Order: sequence, then C-alpha cells, then structure tokens
Amino acid sequence: MNSQIRIPEVRLIDEEEKVLGVVPTAQAMQMAQERGLDLVEVQPTAKPSVCRLMDYKKFLYRQSKAKKQSKPSADKLKSVQFSMRISEHDLETKARRTGEFLTKGHRVKIQLVIRGRENAHRELVQPQIDKFISSVPVEAVMDAPPKRLPGGMFFILRKKERKNTATTVTQNQDQVKDSHVKNK
Repeated sequence: MNSQIRIPEVRLIDEEEKVLGVVPTAQAMQMAQERGLDLVEVQPTAKPSVCRLMDYKKFLYRQSKAKKQSKPSADKLKSVQFSMRISEHDLETKARRTGEFLTKGHRVKIQLVIRGRENAHRELVQPQIDKFISSVPVEAVMDAPPKRLPGGMFFILRKKERKNTATTVTQNQDQVKDSHVKNK
C-alpha cells in the first residue's frame, strides 16, 4: 500500500474500475495523492503488479461488513421451556415467542418439564405437545420425534419451508375470489 510498493511499474485501475494502463509507480502514487486515495496492490503476482486507487479504510470496512453478513446467523438454537401445569395464557405467550424465533429463521428447542406424579400420566404429554404446536402462529415441523429426558421431554421445531410459494399464493387468491363470488 502506498509507499510500501517497491515495483518500478504497475498496472493501474482507478476508483471507477477503469484500467489506466501500465504507469510508473511514482506517477501512480502521485495520482492517488491528488485524488485523496490510497494506492493498493491487489495482485502482486501479476506481471506487472495490479494496483488500484481506493480509499483503503472504506475498503476494509466493506470487507468486514461482508464477512459479518456471510455468517449464518439463523443457525442459532433458541430454547423455550414449560411444564404440564402451564396456564392457557402462558402457553399462548410461549407459543407466540416461539413463532417470533421461527420467523427470524432460528430453530427452537421446546422443553416440556414433567415433575413428580406427572410422570405416572405420560399419556397427557402428547396432547400438551400437540396443543402447543397448534398454537404456534408460524407453520413449524419437528426435526425428530420428542425425546425423553429424566425430567421431561424435548423436541426441536423449525420453520416449515414452502416449496411452491407462487402456486400457494395463486391458490389463496383463487380461494378469496371464490368466496367473494359466493357472498354476492
């Protein structure tokens, strides 16, 4: 970068991606100073080396932003826990929160805590799970069947992926049109 480039000639590219040709390094540095930019060597192995006029700090900033965006943030696993004795409103709140997580692309681990004599009534567990899943506002599917733990059960939900969104939208529009025709 700038004075660290020790090659006599460079192939120069300006800030607008135009190739200016092969120029002496001193002239390239002078052009960079006149424009208030940096001379950055982008391909040192090429003959002659390729240098670009750019704002180096802005370049580094854009690289760091691109690196952050490329990281998959949707791989996070969120957790929601409730017991067999959860009240109706609390269950709806947990389901709504689960829907928010699923909408953001996260997978959600649902943990159903079973305590004491509730273990003797394991037949009540599946209806509670079904009730919870049906109250989640987003279409979700289980990754695997519920697994038993010493203190309860857990399963992981993920957002159901739509394969044919275009046909689904048109089918919904047709249903709306049909309902309007029937209402008239």
